[in-house]
Amino acid sequence: MTKKFTLAALLALILFGCSKNNNNPGPEEENPTGANSTVFYADTFRVYKTDMAGGDRKLVVDEDIKSGNNYIGYLTTIPGKGKVVYTYTTGYQDGTSIRIVNADGSEKKILKTIPAGTTILFIKGVGNQIFYRTGVYNGTSVTTKTYAMDADGSNDKELTGIPNGGSITETQISSEGKGILSDDGYFMKLDNGVFKEAESFYAFKAADKTDMYDIAISADASKGAFLYKITDTKYEIRIKDLSATSSFSTLYTLNLPAAASRSVNILWVNGNKNVMVYWGKFTIPTGSPDDYTQCELIDASTGKATIWKFTGDEIGNVVAD
Repeated sequence: MTKKFTLAALLALILFGCSKNNNNPGPEEENPTGANSTVFYADTFRVYKTDMAGGDRKLVVDEDIKSGNNYIGYLTTIPGKGKVVYTYTTGYQDGTSIRIVNADGSEKKILKTIPAGTTILFIKGVGNQIFYRTGVYNGTSVTTKTYAMDADGSNDKELTGIPNGGSITETQISSEGKGILSDDGYFMKLDNGVFKEAESFYAFKAADKTDMYDIAISADASKGAFLYKITDTKYEIRIKDLSATSSFSTLYTLNLPAAASRSVNILWVNGNKNVMVYWGKFTIPTGSPDDYTQCELIDASTGKATIWKFTGDEIGNVVAD
């Protein structure tokens, strides 16, 4: 695992201003907090949406300008608002833009343009805001900065208290803005945008990190999901309540075919009710008609999964809203 926690005291000043099977152990409207009804995923320069079992697939965005280098990099949502946010570039020398669109494909808008030479490291919808991190490589090191802006692109501000270096992914930040779970085990409690140091703690120990591959925090910051790599083709999904004393429990065992070629990704869905993992088989560099991504939506109480596949080029991001 390569993530490094660098968001000390993050957000304290700025929060809120496809075949189916079950044989494995109105996105345009606002959804209740924590409830998801739609899956979005990026396929090179397009964004699609499906229902929570992979059906009813519809195209949301097509950015095909046939530049040969254009693609969608990161994908997130404004939680419960039926809006998708994504990064898009036509080539490294052209810079990158952060764009927003309604889930029905209407009202697409460029919120922010990032100049060439600057890389976006993540975007994350938190409440009614969008957080994003940039990185600039000077030939010897990378300088990172993290920003927050409103969903309409206004009030774009740097979070100056965040130190340079390291990385974090969007799945480690609670989408309700209630906490952050770092890869070193530290859980930072946030309450209405205020860092609660007295209520923050180490949720797991250094010994628990052995073979830990990925981390996700639930929307309400009450639970963590942890992906453990047992072998190249076998993973365990373990969960725990976010307290200093609770223990890990194994929720699900994921067995990949030998042909699987994409690293496994993990996220919480429906608040703290489901954990989703996705992975894929892709033929490099040209792709193949039988390439696919597989999603496995796991009930966090029973460990039962709904599984589906969709075909396409290398799938970059899968998110739910």
